[in-house]
Amino acid sequence: MEINEFKDKQAAGTLTRRDMSKAMAAVGLATVAYPVAGGKALAQDDQALSFTWAGYDIPELYQSYEMKNGAPPDYAIYADEYEAFQKVMSGFQPDLVHPCSPLVPQWRDAGLIQAIDTSHLEQWSNVFPALTTLPGTQFDG
Repeated sequence: MEINEFKDKQAAGTLTRRDMSKAMAAVGLATVAYPVAGGKALAQDDQALSFTWAGYDIPELYQSYEMKNGAPPDYAIYADEYEAFQKVMSGFQPDLVHPCSPLVPQWRDAGLIQAIDTSHLEQWSNVFPALTTLPGTQFDG
């Protein structure tokens, strides 16, 4: 990859880990140096990155995603919500993360999560009503 192409991809936010690894290898840098550079977490195959607990990375939970995108999402696993919170606060940017309801206000106040537009969720009407109104998970309606 030419330097201008590298810069253009970096500026556009489309530089993948594979691109970065190739570029770093070309200049003799180890791949382990890349994560400290921060920025959006991009999977090598450009699938969405789900930051979740072990056990939520099973194919059954993402069947419709895989049917639509031709591959399952990529996963980054965390041990507990405090680890997840710190990692995201430090600049890690997964496409999907789901803290437990008691910590939603903390994540929102830190600017780490945004509202969900339920009109884009095909199965929203099938969610148990008690889960759609959990205390501390709804703000401004």
